[in-house]
Amino acid sequence: MGVTSAEAPARRPSALRALLLALIAIAAMPNGLYFSPFFDIVLFLIPRASAPFFIKGQMATFYFTGVMLWLLTMALSGIPAAIWDRIRGLPYGSPASLLIWLVAAMALSIPSLLAFYELLLEP
Repeated sequence: MGVTSAEAPARRPSALRALLLALIAIAAMPNGLYFSPFFDIVLFLIPRASAPFFIKGQMATFYFTGVMLWLLTMALSGIPAAIWDRIRGLPYGSPASLLIWLVAAMALSIPSLLAFYELLLEP
């Protein structure tokens, strides 16, 4: 049939890439914690959205809310990095796109960090 499979060259794991991915995950975590300004909004919606997945109970709903906010932050902060890769025409991510992803995750976490700071200052 003449169909050829163009296999991509194998990518070698990089310590810098692993470090940047870990920092991205850490930078997105404050949005998944209880002091996030978005936590109550999502906590209200999660029981309705998680019913088909058989997630029941207060504790499961509480933790599922945090995980969903954390993953949503990571997904939204990855959009500028993906746009950067497409503009440059790169098939794979580069360290520059990972840095863009990290900066976007940090920017999305600023409201949560400010809420945590206010929580610490409460008497």
